[in-house]
Amino acid sequence: MTEHSFVPCRSFVVVPPIGARFDDPLFQMRIEDELNVEFFGFQFVISTQGSDRFKEFMLIPMLGKAGDNVTEALAAYPDMETIAEIATFLARYELDAPSRLH
Repeated sequence: MTEHSFVPCRSFVVVPPIGARFDDPLFQMRIEDELNVEFFGFQFVISTQGSDRFKEFMLIPMLGKAGDNVTEALAAYPDMETIAEIATFLARYELDAPSRLH
């Protein structure tokens, strides 16, 4: 491996949409487990920590660590095809939401 070759990112933090359904820890675990099975070799962690939650899922690639004593190279950004596949997979949880009566 040369100094400039990067391994593609295979670790992600997934921030679910705003909503009580997505705040349920059991539902979060289900999504995380299903992501890790569907995308074997990748690692996903569901997190609702922080204040940045939106109406859709947010997918954050974990490119590496920062600091003075870090010896690991940063990962390369994932390709757009991979991101699109993960986004399509996550969209089914939004579509799966129970309909509301108005």
